[in-house]
Amino acid sequence: WLTGTVTGVLATGALVAVPSPGGGGPQTGFLHVSKLGDGYVEAVEDVLEVGQELPVRVFQVDVDAGKLLLTTRSLKDLSA
Repeated sequence: WLTGTVTGVLATGALVAVPSPGGGGPQTGFLHVSKLGDGYVEAVEDVLEVGQELPVRVFQVDVDAGKLLLTTRSLKDLSA
C-alpha cells in the first residue's frame, strides 16, 4: 500500500499524488469511482476531499500513455 493525497475530485474519480518509486517528486494517478472502496459510491465528493490522505495500490500502469491507475480495493476484489 502507498499513502496517497487527493489533489483533485472529479465526477468520475479522483486525482491522487503518490510517492515516486525511484524517489523524487510525487506522481499523480487516477482513482476511478469504481475502484474506490468495496461498495457503491454515488458521488466521489461524498467520500473524498482535496488534501485527504488514503491508502492506495497501483492497479495499472500505462508507460506509453504516462498513466497510473489506482485502487483502494483489496487485491481479491480487483477483478470485480
